Amino acid sequence: MGNIPLEKVLSDELKSGLKITLVDEAGELYARVSWIHWDSGFRDSGLAVEDRIVALNGVPLALPDDPKARRLARDRMIGGLGESALFAEMGLKDGSPLTLAVLRRSLPGRGWNALEFTGSVRAERVYYTADGKSAIAPGGPERLGRNDMGDSWLSWLEKLVFNWECILDGRWMTRFDSRRELADHLEMRPRIDAALAAHPGVFSTRLAEDWERVAESLRGRVVSLPADALAFRDASERIEQAIAAAGEAAWTAFLAAHHAVDELPALDLIRDDRTPIAGQVIALPGLTWRDSVKDGDRSIFTASHSDYVVYISADQPAMRAFWRVQGEYQARVEPRLPEQWDVIGRVTPATRLVVTPRNGAKIGLDIDVLAVRVPGHFFVDVTRDPPSFAGAELATARGAPLPPDDTSPSDVMRAYVQAVKAGDETLWLALYADWIAMGGGGDRPLFRPYDPYRNYTDDYTRARNLLLHKVSHVEPAWESDPRVVIAGTEFDGAPKVEQASVLMDHIARFDDGDHVFCSSDVNRLWQLQRQNGGPWRICSRNTL
Repeated sequence: MGNIPLEKVLSDELKSGLKITLVDEAGELYARVSWIHWDSGFRDSGLAVEDRIVALNGVPLALPDDPKARRLARDRMIGGLGESALFAEMGLKDGSPLTLAVLRRSLPGRGWNALEFTGSVRAERVYYTADGKSAIAPGGPERLGRNDMGDSWLSWLEKLVFNWECILDGRWMTRFDSRRELADHLEMRPRIDAALAAHPGVFSTRLAEDWERVAESLRGRVVSLPADALAFRDASERIEQAIAAAGEAAWTAFLAAHHAVDELPALDLIRDDRTPIAGQVIALPGLTWRDSVKDGDRSIFTASHSDYVVYISADQPAMRAFWRVQGEYQARVEPRLPEQWDVIGRVTPATRLVVTPRNGAKIGLDIDVLAVRVPGHFFVDVTRDPPSFAGAELATARGAPLPPDDTSPSDVMRAYVQAVKAGDETLWLALYADWIAMGGGGDRPLFRPYDPYRNYTDDYTRARNLLLHKVSHVEPAWESDPRVVIAGTEFDGAPKVEQASVLMDHIARFDDGDHVFCSSDVNRLWQLQRQNGGPWRICSRNTL
């Protein structure tokens, strides 16, 4: 048994040990490295996941023009199923060196760095344990042997590599929760240590290296934010408090000006003359949706005052005006609000009969709304035309001019972030492109010269909410070189439209410091366009 080889060459087929995603679109051809297997000849070459391979031994990657031949030739690229045929044509043998020319994103910075890395191709191999069983690596672990989780080592490793590959190869360009993934990943460390102890050797060492590489990615880049990095939150809170104080004063003044009464005379709403209560102004604090009922497709708030049941239609014109103002307040001041409202209203001459789930049919007072307050936040006199919240002028003195026309895409995004921090909705919206341009890929391109960002309020409010409560800072990490989307010659009057990508780093404060992170709430990759060399404007209609 001691003479059983732990490693055997299975065939003359040569392997790179790389998992590749071949990109062949928009005039670009490259092989993006998605994973480097533990026994790849490129493991210690300096090659990294997400590198773009563009040439082998100085020869650029190429595919035939014929569509059918092009599809077949894709498998003969490095990392493809037929890569061994390519290596044979190049005259390579087991252990032959191979130099890869790659493009690596210049982080932080702009564009791509051209680099070269030399590794080797290796003949296809199989591995055995000391007792001759099929193994993942020389000496083990056994491919079909069980680990402490009850899974076969092979299936466990395949699932592990799949998940880790997804994280390292482009997952940060999508929306995922990096900190939740980090917590799950850290829980796996004891299993990695167990593998190292049970099967010491190159395989387990590589496994631990991969685990640490993924952990480092999920932790996010460490950022040293300046001491005043969150000063914008303090400024926003001061404005919020000033508007709340103005609202409290306006509420008190409104009650006094309209001679609001604390008690209404007791009447039988069916039999008695309602003149003594009609037209009286009363305050109704603490309305919530929990206390509302449905009348057909209408929502009606229910309350009580002076032993009367009181009904306030949530869609009456005054309330519709209030909802609009509440949206403005959330966009300009504080997105997070309690769903509780204090109402000042006038008793109408009519009554309202409403069927409630708890109390059945009840007749009550019908109220015309005059003013609404969100306690501790703002007050709105809805009788004004147009209505606004008290102290609104405090939230409008923070405007900034548009950046100069020659501002780079990264600096446009910096201005965008500053506009969100400052609550400058006007500047935020002005930084978006009011056109749509998409290349036709050989066909006529799509161009709409005027297509403004109409329904933007919710996105702006969400952006404010993120920066005020979750994201400490956002900054550009990388900017692409511009590419032409529309050349300007496709049709009469066509503009020349260029597009650039900007990768944004979202930074938050965690127990272990300030780190770049990713979540489903934020968007990392942004697209900007310009027409005829004009100013860059954002064409990705995202939140933050």
